[in-house]
Amino acid sequence: MGHKTDMRRYAPTRGGRAKSPSQLTILNKIPNDEWYTPIELIRSLGEFDLDPACGPGCPNKTARRRYAQRGEEKPWAGRVWLNPPFSNVVPWVDRMIEHGNGVLFVFGRVDAVWFQRAAAASDGVYLLRGRVQFQRTGGTTGRCPLGCVLFGFGARNRRAIQRCGYPGIWLTTDH
Repeated sequence: MGHKTDMRRYAPTRGGRAKSPSQLTILNKIPNDEWYTPIELIRSLGEFDLDPACGPGCPNKTARRRYAQRGEEKPWAGRVWLNPPFSNVVPWVDRMIEHGNGVLFVFGRVDAVWFQRAAAASDGVYLLRGRVQFQRTGGTTGRCPLGCVLFGFGARNRRAIQRCGYPGIWLTTDH
């Protein structure tokens, strides 16, 4: 008989969603959420008004205004750059959908409900080729264990992604 999994480990979390064994395996390999987007990628998309999830140790100027903590709960205005904590993307994705103006940068979990909601609400989805090399705290770098995706919310952000120059595949969405 095969390996037996204790499914009690995957009971619903505080947010009411159960984590699958594959989600936990990937997330357990990531010691924290302090993974900073390569500044070249952000610059290739133009200037942003707000980065609500920059993190307390973010070494780069990602936007004119930045929130180091609890940015999903604070006011959003203008064009938003959003690289949310990968361990808890749902409230951030919901907030970007509600805001409707910006670029959302997340891992490619096409099977997840939040991913499909973002794809349906966005003006396009860009699947980045390869694994993104992130900046880490202390000046180190590390590759994301999953492929990453850019969602454009609004025509301006869709065009910015299309022109950014990073290799990948563009998907359009029907509204």
